[in-house]
Amino acid sequence: MKDFIKTTINIVVRLFSFWIIKDDKYWLFGSWYGQRFSDNSRYLFLYSDKYKNDLGLKKVIWITKSPIIYKELVLKGFEVYYHWSVKGIWYHLKSGVHFVDQSPTEDINAYFSINALKINLWHGFPLKKVGVYSGQLIKGEKSFGNWHRCKVLCTSEFATEVLGDSFLKKREDCIVGMYPRNHYLLNEGLELLESEETIVEEIKALKIAGKKIVFYLPTFRDKTEIKFLGTDSKSEIQRFINFLNENNYVLITKLHFAGKLFHKENNNFNEGLINLSQEVDVYPITKETDILITDYSSIYFDFLFLDRDIIFFPYDLEYYTNVDRGLIFDYSEYTPGNKVFSISELKSDLLSKNISRDNYSKERKELKEKIFGKYKIKDTINEIKSNLDKSK
Repeated sequence: MKDFIKTTINIVVRLFSFWIIKDDKYWLFGSWYGQRFSDNSRYLFLYSDKYKNDLGLKKVIWITKSPIIYKELVLKGFEVYYHWSVKGIWYHLKSGVHFVDQSPTEDINAYFSINALKINLWHGFPLKKVGVYSGQLIKGEKSFGNWHRCKVLCTSEFATEVLGDSFLKKREDCIVGMYPRNHYLLNEGLELLESEETIVEEIKALKIAGKKIVFYLPTFRDKTEIKFLGTDSKSEIQRFINFLNENNYVLITKLHFAGKLFHKENNNFNEGLINLSQEVDVYPITKETDILITDYSSIYFDFLFLDRDIIFFPYDLEYYTNVDRGLIFDYSEYTPGNKVFSISELKSDLLSKNISRDNYSKERKELKEKIFGKYKIKDTINEIKSNLDKSK
């Protein structure tokens, strides 16, 4: 029945779309299944809206399913519509370019993406296996007409090879340029949501008070639950939070949306831990971070732009590599930072950072250049416009 409904909608939309002239100066954006205002779609949306006149754009539109995001963006003066609203559908059909970064079928309303240039901005250069490397295709890739033929943003020629192979893309289907979120990491100024403003101001106050900000971002597991800092012991975590307080550190964390943990209870520990909600975009916080702790999350590649210390905490490296998702690259070669495998080792590493210098700056810069090249946000825009010209 679902397939019949999809097929019927596609036929009706295709027939109706013949009466609507696409406008390449209308750019439409969505992100994270329509539930967040985040990631590369957010930052290209903000950049495109800010420089709309310089870029020759008429409309820059955000599509959402979230009443909270809708309300906040409207109050800030942005053009935003629900994905099933009449105007939302109209601008899907009218807009010449559609952008997503997570799900090609759910970030926006893919039923109405007929004949648009579709660009997947993606959400990070992968260390872990994705696409065909992980033995699966993109969710919903074969649905909704020719959506699976969307272009994919890659950050260098090297990244083009990796993501091209992962998603069965030809070179001409890859747009090479800078991730919009990394442009933000290197530049001042961003429209923050109300909840983000509160968090960022709190973090800045902590830094003024002499605290160092440690951001812990583990990636999700396919076949098991995440262990917070590699342990199930709440008392051990409590002792670690006490250690942070005693040494002027504050730990900020946010579980991946697929993770399951007793995480909400951690709010009871004390002021040494800030637990972010799932809806919060991590990049405003990342920009304020002194030390990043992660295992296999691609966020550390973006963190290379800030040239700050990274601690790698792959407490289940052998299991993750051989049983769970698995890695595309050799872990030691692509992780420029100290490796720890327990909370006691993490404590020792944090203590050492108070008395010794970070020794991985050279390795970070070399890896950043390999993965991201020297592209700027303008290169991304130029590539998009070049693809528009080719599609005519």
